[in-house]
Amino acid sequence: MSMLIQGPKQPGKDINLYLQLLKDELDTLWAEEGVSTWDAVAEDYFPMRAALICTVHDFLGYGYVAGQVCHGHFACVRCMDDATYFQLEKAPGSSKTVYIGHRRWLTENDPWRRRGDLFNGKDETRGPPRKRSGEEIKTLLDHWEECPAPGKKQKAPTPLIEVFKTKSVFWDLPYWPIFGTPHCLDVMHITKNVCESLLGTLLNMPERTKDGPKARHDLIHMDIRAELHGGRPDDDEPEDGLSQKGKRVKKNDYYCPPPASLWIRMRSINSSSAF
Repeated sequence: MSMLIQGPKQPGKDINLYLQLLKDELDTLWAEEGVSTWDAVAEDYFPMRAALICTVHDFLGYGYVAGQVCHGHFACVRCMDDATYFQLEKAPGSSKTVYIGHRRWLTENDPWRRRGDLFNGKDETRGPPRKRSGEEIKTLLDHWEECPAPGKKQKAPTPLIEVFKTKSVFWDLPYWPIFGTPHCLDVMHITKNVCESLLGTLLNMPERTKDGPKARHDLIHMDIRAELHGGRPDDDEPEDGLSQKGKRVKKNDYYCPPPASLWIRMRSINSSSAF
């Protein structure tokens, strides 16, 4: 594939044109008669059959190969159209879309379900979202009349159930709908991106931490963790006539309480010193 897709631009939904070649070979390998293959140990030919179990890629590659949206309000590959999202404010906020439904997977009597003050200000009483089966998704895609055809320039239609932007060629494989997880995310990218940000914030590393004026404003917007809220010393208006939109706020103009990691340490020290 790396030789066929030479760039410099990524093919987007047209990647199905290249994956169609792989799909044709997979059809041949899955045929009942198989493919005559030489066995070096038995020194004889045997009919070989093979199947594609799953694909492994990063999150953006997941969107292209699976034909799903990988940004916006319904980018969760597990929740799909039942995703719980929250849109943060623009400047001086981070303007990010966050998914805050992770407590739905906890047990029914887990105490964290009632700690809305740490997440979104609400208790979580819902169960996990229903997982759509492969047969159900294939039926939806087969009856999608506005499904864009690869290789043709046309206006992108509204994603199917807010999730699918095109139909992957792998859905035409006879065994593809029976898989519960046909696409997987690469652990290397998850380890690098998520763990670096998490550890950088916990250890307050200047170049890696996600804690800053925008993060503190997001806490104000979500009305949680009041002890970590930031702000300007005098009022909410930026100094020197700077606009809140389109320009960054100077670090000296914005007051930030100590990092969250220090708050935890100080609280632990104070509680331990009481003894």
